[in-house]
Amino acid sequence: MRTSQELLDALGILAQSGALAFRHHCGAELCGQRKVQKEGLLGHVNTHMHDKCYSNLLLLLLLLLLLVVVIVVVVVVVVVVVVVVVVVVVVVVAVVLVVVVAEVVVIVVVEVVVVIVVLK
Repeated sequence: MRTSQELLDALGILAQSGALAFRHHCGAELCGQRKVQKEGLLGHVNTHMHDKCYSNLLLLLLLLLLLVVVIVVVVVVVVVVVVVVVVVVVVVVAVVLVVVVAEVVVIVVVEVVVVIVVLK
C-alpha cells in the first residue's frame, strides 16, 4: 500500500515531466519570434505550431488541474477518515460511560432496597 506522501511525490514528478515536455515543445525553437520570423510566409505552419503549443499548454494546465484535484481529494479523504475515527471513539466512550453509570445506579438501588428491607 502506498502512502499519501509517495502518491504526492509521484504526482509531483508527473507535473514536472509535463512542464519539461511543455518547455521542449513550446520553447523558442517552436513558438518563439525567431521561428515565426523565419517562416513568415508560411502562415499555416506558424498557426499549426502555435496551435500545438497552445494545446500543449492546455494539456499542462489540465495536468496541473488534475494534480490539484487529486491533492484535494486525498486531503478530503484523510479529513473524513479522521472525523469518522473521532466520532467512533466518542460514541464508544459515551456507551462505556452509560454502562458504568447504569451499573452504579443499579448497585445503589439494590443497596437502598436491601437497607429498607433490613430495617423493616
